[in-house]
Amino acid sequence: MTGWNFACPDWEQRLLAGKSLIPDLPLDEAEAARAVDIFNKLRLPDVPGQPLLRDAAGEWQRDIVRAIFGSMVGDTRMVQELFCMVPKKNNKTTGGAGVSLTALLMNSRPHAEFIYVGPTHEVSDQAFQQAVGMIEADDYLSKRFHIAHHTKTILDRRNKARLKVKTFDMKVVTGSKPVFVLLDELHLMSSMAAAARIIVQISQWHAGAGVGAGDDHHAIGRAAGRGIQDRASICARRPRRPDQRKPYAADPL
Repeated sequence: MTGWNFACPDWEQRLLAGKSLIPDLPLDEAEAARAVDIFNKLRLPDVPGQPLLRDAAGEWQRDIVRAIFGSMVGDTRMVQELFCMVPKKNNKTTGGAGVSLTALLMNSRPHAEFIYVGPTHEVSDQAFQQAVGMIEADDYLSKRFHIAHHTKTILDRRNKARLKVKTFDMKVVTGSKPVFVLLDELHLMSSMAAAARIIVQISQWHAGAGVGAGDDHHAIGRAAGRGIQDRASICARRPRRPDQRKPYAADPL
């Protein structure tokens, strides 16, 4: 892990300057930029005009995308877990759907499995519908992906990789070997039966990147501490003031 320091000792100055709390990391800038390009070209499906995430998403979300997908060193992903803590109504579920689709589009492994886990059927349905809406809003993505509504599964026709949207329970950890897992509303999961055991099992898959999201005014610190082992975790907060967005000209798709 030489050169990968996940500490953020200047957190106070970053907050005052309106910056995220993701530390400066030695990322693969080409891969990080490619991931941001993909994320930016997705569309917000449930807003008039369906704006691009380039215009609708926060800069802190692009920071997360950069950290996750720009952290490969050889065959090792240095950022193996990421815990994002932001207030309500900050585009967490929609952003999570965007990050999951970005992971699917960045993937080159045949038949890889990606999992998005919501705490309730309502949250899972919302996440799935947001991902589906992003696909249906883009002609290229509509041709590339097959959507199975009855199983909440999105299939990449190129390499047969799948994104599955599931509800949090013991079935989540049955018969899965995912390369990517996103846990939405982690604070709600912590109050459920056998939550700690399920989350520990999910964290032990660890073939790719694990992402957790929750609200900052709930006891998610206890949930994360009890359920997710803190290896290479980094925490991102929503900046108080938006940063300048950088345009990316390359077409990653």
